[in-house]
This record gives sequence, structure tokens and C-alpha cells, in this order.
Amino acid sequence: TRIMIGSGVTVNPPYPIGTGVSVNFATEHFNPSTPVSIPINGFGPGHRIRIVGMPTHNARRFNVNLNTATETAFHFNPRFDERCVVRN
Repeated sequence: TRIMIGSGVTVNPPYPIGTGVSVNFATEHFNPSTPVSIPINGFGPGHRIRIVGMPTHNARRFNVNLNTATETAFHFNPRFDERCVVRN
């Protein structure tokens, strides 16, 4: 299983650095360049994925996909140029 984040978005740490908030994730990926593909082994009921990011200044759209080896289990695609959100 992989989480795929397309271009057009900057992925940020979940809390501003220096806030005194501690974050403990099983797997942490802070500020990856996009597009990015991150393996998330063992994902299932009771698990969460948290993505904190900001669309780039001139982004028309971006997408986040949760993929298995053979299919897309979740697709999230805000389209600013079309003023809609596409998801499955």
C-alpha cells in the first residue's frame, strides 16, 4: 500500500516547529518534495493517515491517492480551476 501525493501542493509538518506540541507517528515524512510516493505497510482498520499541506501559489489542482498493488482505494483531487473536488 502506498500514499501518492501529486504536484501542486507543499506538504508541511503537522504543527509549526517550536509550538511545544509533540507528534508521534509510526512513520513520519516531513516536507517531502512532490510528487511523492510513500509506502505505508500494514495500513488497515484503526489506522490513520494525516497529511498537512498547502497548495502552491499557482496550483490549479493536486491529488492524493491511497493505492494498493492493483487499485486505487482512495482518490482525493481538489480542482481549483474547476471549483470542485473529485473523489471516489
